[in-house]
Amino acid sequence: MTKPVNYNAFTLIELLVVIAIIAILAALIFPSFMQAREAARRTVCLSNLHQIGMASDMYTQDFDGVYFPYYSGVHNDVGVITFGAPYEYWPQLVSAYIQPVTGTGTHGEALITDLPGIFVCPDTTPNRNGQLACGGLGNVSSYGVSDDIVNWRTPSAALRTFLPIAQPAVSTPSGTVLITETFDWLCNGSEPGAGLALSNLEGPTGGPVAGQETGAAATLAGRHNARWVKNQISDLLRLPDPKSRNMTLFCDGHVAAVVTSSLLSDTNYWSISDTGKWP
Repeated sequence: MTKPVNYNAFTLIELLVVIAIIAILAALIFPSFMQAREAARRTVCLSNLHQIGMASDMYTQDFDGVYFPYYSGVHNDVGVITFGAPYEYWPQLVSAYIQPVTGTGTHGEALITDLPGIFVCPDTTPNRNGQLACGGLGNVSSYGVSDDIVNWRTPSAALRTFLPIAQPAVSTPSGTVLITETFDWLCNGSEPGAGLALSNLEGPTGGPVAGQETGAAATLAGRHNARWVKNQISDLLRLPDPKSRNMTLFCDGHVAAVVTSSLLSDTNYWSISDTGKWP
C-alpha cells in the first residue's frame, strides 16, 4: 500500500504574512535608499563646484585678480560696449584650467556637450532637442555665476558694464556667492540650468518688477532635499522649496549646501560690498 506524500506547502495565510512583511521592509528601506542616492548626487554637485572653483581661481590669478566674464565677446572701447568674437561663455573659459575643450558651435564656441561633465549636475540631463532650439551653448550649464560679479544685468540698466569685477572689490569673500546651482531660465526650462544667476537684488528682467519675484527666485534651482523642483519654464517665478539646498561656491573658494530660502532672503549673500545692497 502506497503511503501518502506529505507536501510542506505554505498556506494562504502564511503567504499573505510573508508578503506583508516584505512590503513593510521595502517601505522602511526604500526611503533610506532614496536618501542615500540624493546624498550621493549632492556630493557630486559639491565636488563639481569644488573643481570649478579651483579652475576659476587659476583663471583669476592669470588675469590680474579679475574674475572671468559671463561672456568673452564683450569689448570696452573707451567706455563704449560692443559684442563680438570670441563667442565663449564662462564655462568654456574656465574649462581651459580643467581639460582642453574643442568648441563645435558655429563660431567655435563650446556646446554644453563639449564641456567637461562637471558643468552638469547629476540631477539634470541635457535636452538635446532643446539644444537645437537654443544653441546648447555653455550658457546652459547647471551652475551660474552671480550677476553681481559679472554685471550683466543690474537693478538699473544704466549701471551695467557687462564686465566682471576684481577680487579686491568683494568685501566678504567667504560670504559672497560666486557660482550657484541654477534653473534653466534662459532657454526652454528643460536644459541643465543657466550660466547666469540673478541675485535677490534684481528682478527677472534686470530690475525690480512690481508683482514679480526677485531674480534669485526665478533662477535658483533648489534641487536638493526638496519635495519639488522646477521642471518647466512656467515654474520660472515659483519659489523653490524652502527646505531645499543649493550647492554654492563662494568667492573665497569654499563650497557649501546653502538653504535656498536663505539665498532668497539674505541680500548679503549677493552684495559684494557686504551692505545688503547692490553692488
